[in-house]
Amino acid sequence: TDYLQQRVHAAAPDWIPATVLWREIREQGYAGGERIVRSYVATLRPTKTPDPLVRFETGPGDQMQVDWIEFRRRKGASLFAFVATLGYSRASYVEFVADMRLDTMLACHANAFDWFGGVPRRALYDNMKTVVDRWEDDEPIYNTRFLSFATHYGFRPRACRPARPQTK
Repeated sequence: TDYLQQRVHAAAPDWIPATVLWREIREQGYAGGERIVRSYVATLRPTKTPDPLVRFETGPGDQMQVDWIEFRRRKGASLFAFVATLGYSRASYVEFVADMRLDTMLACHANAFDWFGGVPRRALYDNMKTVVDRWEDDEPIYNTRFLSFATHYGFRPRACRPARPQTK
Protein backbone atom coordinates (compact mmCIF):
# COMPACT_ATOMS: atom_id res chain seq x y z
CA THR A 1 0.00 0.00 0.00
CA ASP A 2 2.90 2.39 0.69
CA TYR A 3 4.21 1.81 -2.83
CA LEU A 4 0.80 2.55 -4.36
CA GLN A 5 0.35 5.69 -2.26
CA GLN A 6 3.82 6.94 -3.22
CA ARG A 7 3.23 6.27 -6.95
CA VAL A 8 -0.14 8.03 -6.93
CA HIS A 9 1.25 10.99 -4.98
CA ALA A 10 4.31 11.31 -7.25
CA ALA A 11 2.16 11.29 -10.39
CA ALA A 12 -0.23 13.99 -9.18
CA PRO A 13 -1.95 15.88 -10.72
CA ASP A 14 -1.85 13.16 -13.39
CA TRP A 15 -3.44 9.79 -12.69
CA ILE A 16 -1.94 6.33 -13.15
CA PRO A 17 -4.50 3.70 -14.12
CA ALA A 18 -5.02 0.93 -11.58
CA THR A 19 -4.18 -1.70 -14.20
CA VAL A 20 -0.70 -0.19 -14.62
CA LEU A 21 -0.15 -0.10 -10.86
CA TRP A 22 -1.38 -3.68 -10.52
CA ARG A 23 1.14 -4.86 -13.18
CA GLU A 24 3.94 -3.03 -11.36
CA ILE A 25 3.22 -4.59 -7.97
CA ARG A 26 2.62 -7.99 -9.53
CA GLU A 27 6.17 -7.81 -10.90
CA GLN A 28 7.28 -7.12 -7.32
CA GLY A 29 5.60 -10.29 -6.09
CA TYR A 30 2.02 -9.22 -5.35
CA ALA A 31 -0.27 -12.23 -5.78
CA GLY A 32 -3.65 -10.49 -5.36
CA GLY A 33 -6.16 -9.68 -8.07
CA GLU A 34 -6.49 -6.58 -10.16
CA ARG A 35 -9.95 -5.82 -8.77
CA ILE A 36 -8.57 -5.45 -5.22
CA VAL A 37 -5.92 -3.04 -6.45
CA ARG A 38 -8.50 -1.13 -8.49
CA SER A 39 -10.75 -0.75 -5.41
CA TYR A 40 -7.89 0.42 -3.22
CA VAL A 41 -6.45 2.85 -5.77
CA ALA A 42 -9.91 4.40 -6.22
CA THR A 43 -9.75 5.49 -2.56
CA LEU A 44 -6.52 7.37 -3.32
CA ARG A 45 -7.99 9.46 -6.12
CA PRO A 46 -8.30 13.04 -4.94
CA THR A 47 -11.86 14.25 -4.82
CA LYS A 48 -12.55 17.52 -6.54
CA THR A 49 -14.20 19.99 -4.23
CA PRO A 50 -17.29 21.33 -5.96
CA ASP A 51 -17.55 25.06 -6.41
CA PRO A 52 -19.72 26.56 -3.71
CA LEU A 53 -23.30 27.23 -4.71
CA VAL A 54 -24.02 30.91 -4.38
CA ARG A 55 -27.66 31.45 -3.61
CA PHE A 56 -29.15 34.64 -4.95
CA GLU A 57 -31.28 36.16 -2.20
CA THR A 58 -34.26 38.40 -2.88
CA GLY A 59 -36.44 40.44 -0.58
CA PRO A 60 -40.06 39.63 0.27
CA GLY A 61 -42.38 40.31 -2.65
CA ASP A 62 -39.50 41.06 -4.99
CA GLN A 63 -39.29 38.08 -7.31
CA MET A 64 -41.13 35.04 -8.64
CA GLN A 65 -39.68 32.36 -10.92
CA VAL A 66 -42.01 30.72 -13.43
CA ASP A 67 -41.58 27.57 -15.45
CA TRP A 68 -43.42 24.66 -17.04
CA ILE A 69 -42.95 20.95 -16.36
CA GLU A 70 -44.11 18.47 -18.97
CA PHE A 71 -45.25 14.98 -18.05
CA ARG A 72 -45.45 12.79 -21.15
CA ARG A 73 -48.08 10.11 -21.12
CA ARG A 74 -48.80 7.24 -23.43
CA LYS A 75 -50.55 7.69 -26.78
CA GLY A 76 -49.18 11.19 -27.36
CA ALA A 77 -51.15 12.94 -24.60
CA SER A 78 -49.26 15.16 -22.19
CA LEU A 79 -49.92 16.78 -18.87
CA PHE A 80 -48.24 20.04 -17.89
CA ALA A 81 -47.59 21.77 -14.60
CA PHE A 82 -47.31 25.52 -14.25
CA VAL A 83 -44.86 26.23 -11.41
CA ALA A 84 -44.39 29.64 -9.80
CA THR A 85 -41.88 29.95 -6.93
CA LEU A 86 -41.33 33.03 -4.79
CA GLY A 87 -37.67 33.97 -4.52
CA TYR A 88 -37.73 34.99 -0.85
CA SER A 89 -39.81 32.30 0.84
CA ARG A 90 -39.37 29.59 -1.87
CA ALA A 91 -43.14 29.01 -1.56
CA SER A 92 -44.45 27.42 -4.74
CA TYR A 93 -47.74 27.37 -6.56
CA VAL A 94 -48.32 24.41 -8.89
CA GLU A 95 -51.25 23.99 -11.27
CA PHE A 96 -51.75 21.02 -13.58
CA VAL A 97 -53.08 21.88 -17.03
CA ALA A 98 -53.60 20.24 -20.43
CA ASP A 99 -51.60 22.73 -22.52
CA MET A 100 -49.03 25.54 -22.34
CA ARG A 101 -50.91 28.10 -24.43
CA LEU A 102 -50.78 31.80 -23.57
CA ASP A 103 -54.36 31.94 -22.25
CA THR A 104 -53.64 28.99 -19.97
CA MET A 105 -50.42 30.58 -18.71
CA LEU A 106 -52.11 33.91 -18.00
CA ALA A 107 -54.90 32.16 -16.06
CA CYS A 108 -52.29 30.23 -14.08
CA HIS A 109 -50.50 33.48 -13.22
CA ALA A 110 -53.75 35.03 -11.96
CA ASN A 111 -54.43 31.91 -9.88
CA ALA A 112 -50.90 32.01 -8.46
CA PHE A 113 -51.29 35.68 -7.50
CA ASP A 114 -54.54 34.86 -5.71
CA TRP A 115 -52.91 31.92 -3.92
CA PHE A 116 -49.83 33.96 -2.89
CA GLY A 117 -52.04 36.86 -1.82
CA GLY A 118 -50.28 39.40 -4.03
CA VAL A 119 -48.14 40.10 -7.06
CA PRO A 120 -44.33 40.20 -6.94
CA ARG A 121 -42.42 43.15 -8.40
CA ARG A 122 -40.59 40.93 -10.92
CA ALA A 123 -41.16 37.56 -12.58
CA LEU A 124 -38.35 35.53 -14.13
CA TYR A 125 -38.84 33.17 -17.06
CA ASP A 126 -36.79 30.71 -19.03
CA ASN A 127 -37.06 31.36 -22.73
CA MET A 128 -40.81 30.59 -22.87
CA LYS A 129 -42.39 30.97 -26.30
CA THR A 130 -45.53 32.44 -24.73
CA VAL A 131 -43.45 35.13 -23.00
CA VAL A 132 -40.71 35.98 -25.52
CA ASP A 133 -41.47 36.35 -29.22
CA ARG A 134 -37.78 36.66 -30.19
CA TRP A 135 -34.42 38.10 -29.18
CA GLU A 136 -32.87 41.14 -30.86
CA ASP A 137 -29.42 42.44 -29.97
CA ASP A 138 -29.36 40.14 -26.94
CA GLU A 139 -32.62 41.65 -25.63
CA PRO A 140 -35.97 39.87 -25.39
CA ILE A 141 -38.90 41.10 -27.44
CA TYR A 142 -41.90 40.15 -25.30
CA ASN A 143 -45.22 38.84 -26.53
CA THR A 144 -47.48 41.93 -26.58
CA ARG A 145 -50.46 40.18 -24.92
CA PHE A 146 -48.21 38.88 -22.18
CA LEU A 147 -46.65 42.32 -21.69
CA SER A 148 -50.15 43.88 -21.40
CA PHE A 149 -51.02 41.26 -18.77
CA ALA A 150 -47.82 42.05 -16.82
CA THR A 151 -48.57 45.78 -16.99
CA HIS A 152 -52.15 45.20 -15.82
CA TYR A 153 -50.94 43.23 -12.78
CA GLY A 154 -47.99 45.54 -12.15
CA PHE A 155 -45.02 43.20 -12.40
CA ARG A 156 -41.91 43.42 -14.55
CA PRO A 157 -41.08 40.29 -16.58
CA ARG A 158 -37.47 39.24 -17.03
CA ALA A 159 -36.51 36.56 -19.55
CA CYS A 160 -33.37 34.53 -19.01
CA ARG A 161 -31.12 34.20 -22.00
CA PRO A 162 -31.57 31.03 -24.04
CA ALA A 163 -29.56 28.05 -22.75
CA ARG A 164 -28.65 29.92 -19.53
CA PRO A 165 -31.19 28.85 -16.86
CA GLN A 166 -28.61 29.54 -14.14
CA THR A 167 -29.33 33.25 -14.66
CA LYS A 168 -32.69 32.56 -13.06
